[in-house]
Amino acid sequence: MDSQWEGSIPDHPYLPSVSKSVYILGCKYDSLDDREEIARHLKSRLWMTYRKGFSPIGSRNGPKSDAGWGCMHRCGQMILAEAMLRFHLG
Repeated sequence: MDSQWEGSIPDHPYLPSVSKSVYILGCKYDSLDDREEIARHLKSRLWMTYRKGFSPIGSRNGPKSDAGWGCMHRCGQMILAEAMLRFHLG
């Protein structure tokens, strides 16, 4: 196994079981015909997730999770990560 996440997507249950177009970063795939290509493309991306269980922010009663407000951080992280990958790796 090359990475921690390799093999973690079982049989692509997140894809529709009917022929639909799937777009990932401007690349068009067919959800039935291109399942392996879609999985490879998704696995090649950096994975940004929500966090929980960190020290409270601001005070003892501050948030210990970024659920509900962390999406802005995730969007920024993903944009920055994609830009760095494209700049450094092509």
